Amino acid sequence: ASLDSSQNWAGKLSSFDQRRNYVLSQINNSIAPTNFSITTPSPLTVASSTATISGKGWVNLREIRLAGSSDPRAVEWTDGNSWAVNIPVAPGSNAYRIEAYDFSGELIDTDTIMVDNNGTVEPASTLNLAVSELMYNPSAPTAAEVNSGFADADLFEFIELTNIGTLDVDLTGVGFTAGINYDLPAIVIPSGERVILARNRAAFLSRHPGMAPFLLTGEYGIGDTNKLANGGELVVIQDGLGGDIHRFTYDDKFPWPNVSDGDGPSLVLIAPDTNPDHALPSNWRASAISGGNPGSSDAKSFVGDPNADLDKNGVRDLVDHALLGDGLQRLTFSGSTVGFEFNRDLAADDVVVGLQVSTDLSNWTNGSELFSALDPIYLGTGGQRIRYEAQSTELPTERFFIRLQVVQTK
Repeated sequence: ASLDSSQNWAGKLSSFDQRRNYVLSQINNSIAPTNFSITTPSPLTVASSTATISGKGWVNLREIRLAGSSDPRAVEWTDGNSWAVNIPVAPGSNAYRIEAYDFSGELIDTDTIMVDNNGTVEPASTLNLAVSELMYNPSAPTAAEVNSGFADADLFEFIELTNIGTLDVDLTGVGFTAGINYDLPAIVIPSGERVILARNRAAFLSRHPGMAPFLLTGEYGIGDTNKLANGGELVVIQDGLGGDIHRFTYDDKFPWPNVSDGDGPSLVLIAPDTNPDHALPSNWRASAISGGNPGSSDAKSFVGDPNADLDKNGVRDLVDHALLGDGLQRLTFSGSTVGFEFNRDLAADDVVVGLQVSTDLSNWTNGSELFSALDPIYLGTGGQRIRYEAQSTELPTERFFIRLQVVQTK
């Protein structure tokens, strides 16, 4: 394209400038220019996990954000130049810098305020909220469920959240932005309690009667695409400021528990109260029973003397606890492949079982450096068979010893 030099472009630009100046003068006459500022006295004292901040601004103000967040706050204009926003507030004394942006995305100005929260409720964060269970690929519906109108297995999906903090947690502004898209209701979860988000409430309650008190209002099964992927995907849950509470990608392939992929069990976070890294497959396991355990934990805690042998089976009770009451380990041989397997109680989250090898029974090393882990076999009795294998040519000598080390973690 090229400009037509015969046109009076200077005159046209002058006309545009005149119109612009006229419009601005009319705006100025209607709403006097006002500098951006916070009018709420500082420090502000609240007894909740949210605070309302008020201030002044002009018509060029499009967005208000908290410094460090790219997500704008919802603004309420109380008159021509007065605004109010709600912000999440952590317990204690907090300094917040509030930023104003214009319609071009340019920063207009900033102002700061101190907010003291002396309440017992805190906003949801990485430190106090865990995604403790995922039923991402439920088992196929029974004939009775189909007759009840639940012909799609995905209707039985659910997500469980647990407050792992010492204070009550406020879900205001919290939502899933990947995996599913859903804004959670603005409720408070008491310390140590769990809540459940169902894809379809009626379908969920048909499989889990009595769980209604744990269900969040609403459901995320709006449209056929708003569901968890059966083959695994990225899941993101964000706080009220748009920051990640948890971001992780689950999978239906080893080392993730693949039995959770449509065979009945759910995906359970191991020891959620310890705030484990959700992105590590080693921190997840299959639920001990088919259908999962929404609203509660299926974990077993060892009680007693770990060195005792109350059942007189020749195996220490702590080992029985970890190995599903079966202290036997099995070696298998197939050509040049050496296999090793043992049964493991899925719900014994308070112990760690490690493979060790030795050539002299005195010095033991980590066996996982020699043996490769295989897909576990789900036993359907609350346990799984853990399997390892190695090539005989890669083992240290013709004679070697294998043992399991069982360590109580809490």
